[in-house]
Amino acid sequence: MNNNNVIIEPEFPHFHNNKNGGSPIQFLVGLIIWMGLFAVFLAVMYVNWFSVSLVYLLQFVRPKQYAVPFWFSAIITIFFFPLTLLVILLSTLIKIIRH
Repeated sequence: MNNNNVIIEPEFPHFHNNKNGGSPIQFLVGLIIWMGLFAVFLAVMYVNWFSVSLVYLLQFVRPKQYAVPFWFSAIITIFFFPLTLLVILLSTLIKIIRH
């Protein structure tokens, strides 16, 4: 037999499936990670909402293109949360009345 005709098949990693579906600790850790990621998503979405609302209100002061940095919006949101609510509500009310 010629050695050039030998087919070498690669070995793929084998994953063993646990029949009981894993331990409850794995489930809880996964659940906590997903809840944390969802909380981060909501926080980033709220900070972005504040940033967009602030830019909309600044358009009334002087009509030009404003760019509010994310870090500024995050700091204002962390330390002055009621102010961010006021900005978002005021911006939304003005949008509803004007459009």
